[in-house]
Amino acid sequence: MPKDIIHHESEDPRPRNIVAVLARRPASIIEAQLAEFLATLPEGMTAPPPGDFAAQLQWDAWQSHKQELSAELEEALDAELTGSDLQFAFSGAPVVEHDIAAGFLGTFISKAQSLLNALAQAAEQKATEMGRIATTLVEDYRLLVSGTFASSFGIKFRLHTESELGRLRIGHTAEVLDQFCGLLDAQLDSALVKTLASPRVKGRYYELVELVAKEDAKVTVRTKARRSGVRLNAKQARDRMTWMDSLTESTSTLPLTGILTGGSIATNKFELQVGDEFFRGRISPEAKVQMQELKMGESVVAEVVETTFFAEEAFIEGHATHFLKSIARST
Repeated sequence: MPKDIIHHESEDPRPRNIVAVLARRPASIIEAQLAEFLATLPEGMTAPPPGDFAAQLQWDAWQSHKQELSAELEEALDAELTGSDLQFAFSGAPVVEHDIAAGFLGTFISKAQSLLNALAQAAEQKATEMGRIATTLVEDYRLLVSGTFASSFGIKFRLHTESELGRLRIGHTAEVLDQFCGLLDAQLDSALVKTLASPRVKGRYYELVELVAKEDAKVTVRTKARRSGVRLNAKQARDRMTWMDSLTESTSTLPLTGILTGGSIATNKFELQVGDEFFRGRISPEAKVQMQELKMGESVVAEVVETTFFAEEAFIEGHATHFLKSIARST
């Protein structure tokens, strides 16, 4: 047992679990200690030399200490994630000891909420009028402050429960939260290009990373699915802005003849098979009216707008989006 956690059973009449909770260390401290400990281990060593008794004892001691720290970290994460769906831990210039600049915090939360709403809209692929987001999506993804946790400055958020909403949740919550974390992961992934295909998402995301860069902040984001969290510092945010500034797109209109194999007017989606290739995406208001006269499995002719995204001079394969401009029965 780590010496930082001490139970005085003979001196304290309180139940053991209460004393343990009071003595629990923040996950951030345990995580830092575990990383520091792992850095001291011999590089590349996966087992002690055969027949070396002293080395075996040392190896067993290392493994025992690692397991203790890992178990303590898991307990701390469980406790800190209780009652929350999304967490932010901040450090850097906006944080002084364990206090945070109110202006930065308020602006960050506002921009994070806007990005979350944009991701939800893109995941639902719902067309909107005059840039408005459906009321149900706003309700499903509205962040509620649910508490704080020990860190430089840590704050918890939760989403409305279905009982609070008075209906079943219609959103893709797990997918949207995972995309949100992916966008704030310092590891640049080509999947970002696909996520940023939505102009609304790209704009809201740029505003958020720009804030982190300008304020010289560091942010860690955690969810129940990403317990260890993802991290982004000011330098990484500036690099991400430079990368986004170089992100361009190429658009072309494709005249296609194929079979209408799927889609829904209600969700503004289409699926068109042309030979062995499938084209999927959203539909225009004009195409929405035209699809009402068609049946699944019919041969059709269509105009599909294909947008392919590029990063700098490197082509990012597999991240073209399609938009059905018009469709009609093939004659």
